[in-house]
Amino acid sequence: MVAGTHIKNAVGLTLAIILTFGTVHMPTFAYEDKYMYDIVKPEDASQTCEDYPLYEAIEPIIYTAVSMASDTLAFGTITDNGSHLPWRIYDNGHMIIDSGIFTGGWISPINRPWDIHAGSIHEITIAGVVIATEDLSLLFFDLPNLRVIHGLGHINTHSVTSMFDMFSFSNNLQEFTLGVNFLFASDANLPNPPRNETYTGFWTNVGTGTVINPQGTYIFTADELMAHHNADPRIETWVWQQVPPTLANYQLRLVSEVNLQVNEPITWAEFELLLDAYTVNLDTGNSIVATPLTLTSIDFENLNFNQTGTLGLRIYADWATGQTDTQAVKVNIVDTIPPVITIAENRIIFCTNYPPTSLAEIIQAANVNVVDNYDSIIELRIAFVGTTFEEINWVQGSMEYGITVNATDSSGNSVQTEVIIVAVVSQQTNTP
Repeated sequence: MVAGTHIKNAVGLTLAIILTFGTVHMPTFAYEDKYMYDIVKPEDASQTCEDYPLYEAIEPIIYTAVSMASDTLAFGTITDNGSHLPWRIYDNGHMIIDSGIFTGGWISPINRPWDIHAGSIHEITIAGVVIATEDLSLLFFDLPNLRVIHGLGHINTHSVTSMFDMFSFSNNLQEFTLGVNFLFASDANLPNPPRNETYTGFWTNVGTGTVINPQGTYIFTADELMAHHNADPRIETWVWQQVPPTLANYQLRLVSEVNLQVNEPITWAEFELLLDAYTVNLDTGNSIVATPLTLTSIDFENLNFNQTGTLGLRIYADWATGQTDTQAVKVNIVDTIPPVITIAENRIIFCTNYPPTSLAEIIQAANVNVVDNYDSIIELRIAFVGTTFEEINWVQGSMEYGITVNATDSSGNSVQTEVIIVAVVSQQTNTP
């Protein structure tokens, strides 16, 4: 029997309204209506099953006054043989089964309270724990438009002995989530997915992926799936396995050239990010970014990060479909860092009686040091500003001259220092 709203008559008898036909429009219940509608205030929760003979051996249910929205297609509570399983269907095709107890299936689908709406059900959510004590026969039988069952694992089937045709003829069911307390019986008849240009005819687990892009490791027929889950029950979402896209007209695209800094080695993972890999559909011209593919290169290990030069790298792409593609990438090991010049003394003083004999002597006195990240031999260009070493009158005191130092490495990276000041002072005579 399906119990909907209960109405008490004047002598205390309970009449059940069986909800089977048509769209149900419910009034808004108020707490004051509790004697007519069996609505119980939370503070009246001390009432027990004895107050409701139809609910014997079932934990008391506390009904809360609600207004059923106009999108409710049907609702009720399965009460056959001591069951207590509330359900409701919305006009968007979503059916909700709440927590409860289910003690037995049906010998015919027409006995199911929602059977008249079977074609309207697209999605089912088991919203809470359901204790199934014996039989789940025909529970989801012949729901032709059912696509998803959320929370199937919420049904505890450890005491179930039969699931006769539980899923039979629900041939559009393509996603469900199992749990540790749900075990299949041998007669559940879970349908196989279709085999066509879109689907392979097998179930696969979502794994670390998503429903749209599953990344599971198992591919099973329906019977294999049920046997696998029973042997190792776990929380897992299963979906129809899709036929991988045909990549015959697809092509790998990478950047054509990559520059890497000499003496700064990187890992393959870092190098792969520089490739900007994507796939192009040659038929449509559409670019598919982040296509699931694996990039490798046996040449990468041959890169000498400590020497400038150019090497052609062969990059290989492997798609999940088994197709491979390859593309050459020009890798330049380059030096883009200029030398570093340090000067300990930016002001050098010479006396007229001890003038410098060469420009090198001045640079040595200033303690000029040049280092480079790559080159050991560096071209230095040292010059006086506005004059030359030979043009300076070194015996003439009270004069200052500027010198610039420019360093260039083999890759053409240059740097120029601040001006070194060379001061020439008159000879100092000591008077006794």
